[in-house]
Amino acid sequence: MRVNFSADYWTQWWVNGREVYSTMQHGDNGPAPTTSGLSPKFLAHSFVAPVRRGRNLIVLRLVGGTGYGCRIVLEAAASQPGNEGCRPA
Repeated sequence: MRVNFSADYWTQWWVNGREVYSTMQHGDNGPAPTTSGLSPKFLAHSFVAPVRRGRNLIVLRLVGGTGYGCRIVLEAAASQPGNEGCRPA
C-alpha cells in the first residue's frame, strides 16, 4: 500500500510493529503553508507500507510544529503486489 503525506512537522510510521518511515531527523523541511492553509509541499512524502493480507496495524507518530497538522492519502492499488482483490471498505 502506498502512503503519500505531508505533515507539520516530524513523523514516524510503523506497520505491524516495524518502523518503516521517519522524518524525525529533518522534519517536513518544506516552505511555510500558504494563506489557504495548504502546504506548497502537499503530499511531499511517499513510501510503500509493507502490509500483508488481512488486518494490519499502521501507527503514525506526529510531532507538531506550527499547528497545520497532517494530510494523508492511502493507495491500495490492485496492481501493487499483495493487493489483488482489494477494494475500498
